[in-house]
Amino acid sequence: MGMMYQQFQTTCDMCHGTGECIAEKDKCPDCSGNKVVEKQTTAEVNVEKGLSNGSKIRLAGQGDMRGNKAFDLVLVVNEEKHARFTRQGPNLLLSVDLTIEEALCGFQTQFEHLDHRQLVLRRPRGEVTRPGEIMCVRGEGMPVVGSPSAFGDLLVAFHVQFPVSLSVHQCEDIAKSLPGPNTSHSTVSEYPCYVSKQELSVVKEEIQKSEEAEEEDGAPNVGCAAQ
Repeated sequence: MGMMYQQFQTTCDMCHGTGECIAEKDKCPDCSGNKVVEKQTTAEVNVEKGLSNGSKIRLAGQGDMRGNKAFDLVLVVNEEKHARFTRQGPNLLLSVDLTIEEALCGFQTQFEHLDHRQLVLRRPRGEVTRPGEIMCVRGEGMPVVGSPSAFGDLLVAFHVQFPVSLSVHQCEDIAKSLPGPNTSHSTVSEYPCYVSKQELSVVKEEIQKSEEAEEEDGAPNVGCAAQ
């Protein structure tokens, strides 16, 4: 049986796979012959108006170096939530609370925009604002990327705040100004049913207890009679 030769590859202990060996006396004191040094730099970034959440900004040649090549530095835009405004693409959504008087008789309210301008929303006296109604203010939304003069819209959603209760005199005053009810106060049924307000969580708990009690009784189901 002759001699057997085996060939394999491994990383060189001298050059560590770089293919180049530098004598100790010739090594740079800053990089120790690695040709790369770690340092912190300040990069100036231009964030364009209107960029959306998750947008990427690429800085060519500002990343780490591998050999003689410098890679790019990629920045990802993380959009913070605002206390009043919600972004919907190029549009902005603003929620405004109104009293019943403002909803029925008109209103005027002022708010501060994102650029610190004071804007006024006005609805003439006599115009009714319905709960959930949305008013569109053209050109007061977010800037459109690539179009410096283009802006989205501002969508204003109105929420009407109803009182918890009213006195008898308040009900009488309202009845004088508003159309009468569509329902009749006469009792048609022999057993009238009066509706009262109750928390939904309490109702669910009572239903669950009732179902558990029925299961504990173990009443057999009624089957079909054989013919």
